[in-house]
Amino acid sequence: MSFTLNGVGSWYYGRNNVHNFVGQCEFCGTSTTLTSYDTTLYFVVIYLAICPLGRKRIINQCASCSKHRLMPLAAYNTFRDTAIDKLLKDYCAATENVEKATELIQATIHFRAAKPFQGVRVLMEQALPHNAPVQSLLGGACEFFGDRSSAETHYHASLSLDPSNTATREDFAVLLLKKGHVDEARQWLSHVLDSPSMDKRGYLYVMIEGLRVAGRHRESLEMLEAYAASLPAIHDDKEFKQYLKKSRRYTNSSKPLRSKLLAAQAASTYEGSPWNRRLPLLITAGIILLTITIIVLGNL
Repeated sequence: MSFTLNGVGSWYYGRNNVHNFVGQCEFCGTSTTLTSYDTTLYFVVIYLAICPLGRKRIINQCASCSKHRLMPLAAYNTFRDTAIDKLLKDYCAATENVEKATELIQATIHFRAAKPFQGVRVLMEQALPHNAPVQSLLGGACEFFGDRSSAETHYHASLSLDPSNTATREDFAVLLLKKGHVDEARQWLSHVLDSPSMDKRGYLYVMIEGLRVAGRHRESLEMLEAYAASLPAIHDDKEFKQYLKKSRRYTNSSKPLRSKLLAAQAASTYEGSPWNRRLPLLITAGIILLTITIIVLGNL
């Protein structure tokens, strides 16, 4: 990690091959934006880049605590390319092998390899169009890479083949709520709402968030009360108490409320500017040149 004392030390400048997504930080536990990107570590004096110390890959930098994983960029790229190439070769030798397809999709997600994933996706759409687990995985990967429209297509395909798969139903419902499709999401969460359990209460809460965004507060209160009637133990849950209190407060209102959870931007991947690597040194050189010029002119 970078470190400075009174402006002297090491610092990251520039961002390329950036991937953002909302997840849980492994260090502070906060649900927030996690960012991975290529950067350059510089030796700095008063935060001015003096010389590069090496190219790095920042992995899952937390927007809350700033902690992250770090690898030398060359080593990371070699490791990523070797792993994905091997898995791709294995999959191409047996394109209908679900285990190999799963490993390949998971690898593209792990390495935030958006471009390779697009090629993988095309291969699997042709080879495994009628495999529900693979279509579900493709849906999750598309959402991870910020393509919510394609994610919806793959989730639909998976559920048309296996509508009883609860994990896919839940993932699809959350996606629909993020897109504002409350009633359709409610249908896919019927197994949660009709058979209340403490383990699944998180999906109740995300459904309540969706109703609040739509201004349907009376429905949210009725849903909470119905869930509690079948599961009295939920009254001891702190989050449930907070949701119940707020729903009662807005019962007679149709005012849409913002949901931090559902308003989170879709994951995104972008290249960044090639000037990111050069700009810090150019700025430092410019400042040094300007300082020399001022000194010379001052002595004339």
